[in-house]
Amino acid sequence: MIGIIVQARTGSNRFPRKIYEDINGKYTLQRVLEGLSSAQLPHKIILAMPKYDEVEFTERRERGDFVGLIDERFETYFGSPDDLVDRYFQAARKYNIDLIARCTADCPMVQGKIIDEMLCEYLKNGYNGFFGNNLLVSDVPYPDGTDVEMFPYWMLAETWQLTQDPYHREHVTPFMYRRGTQYDIKPFLNHRPNTMMSTRFEHFSFDTPADLKLLKAICEQYDKHKNLDKAIKETVWTTG
Repeated sequence: MIGIIVQARTGSNRFPRKIYEDINGKYTLQRVLEGLSSAQLPHKIILAMPKYDEVEFTERRERGDFVGLIDERFETYFGSPDDLVDRYFQAARKYNIDLIARCTADCPMVQGKIIDEMLCEYLKNGYNGFFGNNLLVSDVPYPDGTDVEMFPYWMLAETWQLTQDPYHREHVTPFMYRRGTQYDIKPFLNHRPNTMMSTRFEHFSFDTPADLKLLKAICEQYDKHKNLDKAIKETVWTTG
């Protein structure tokens, strides 16, 4: 079974509660789930949050914040606040996920079609290792905020068993891509290297008020056009 596991929390040190920051009428987490739900191939979309966020998320869900953004594929897991490896491992084990696509909740412009393209290549070529479209493993990467990492459950389980390094436990995948001699590492090359998405801005995630300002400008256009390249082009014209 294929699952997107998206990590989210309100306790970010650099930008607390950014997952609930308003971006043109939708908060960040709503936009993330909207982008992920447009991917057709994953069987599950799992929101993995710290236990301390369970009550607030449940209240928001019950009052209808996520209507139309989540479907029957959607699941939740609430676990460790700091050990992300354990949170991913327990979520994947709970829902019997064999292949994990990792995304983060500070990326409101995440594109489901990129996830589908990566899954098609992964499955078509019979990969059974680490697969990423980011700068860490790809010579032609997608920008931060549209990047995705994929890995099989067995690799996550080994990471969970073999490393106790706090950095590895917090960031999930460094242990995997640094074991290149033991693990098969494959890059997914950017299929759109000359588009506005790939050339105009360095990233589409946010940690600062300046990042949020830019994302608000892009999302204002994205909500009109439903096309990221066109939204970026319009944003460049309006902001100079």
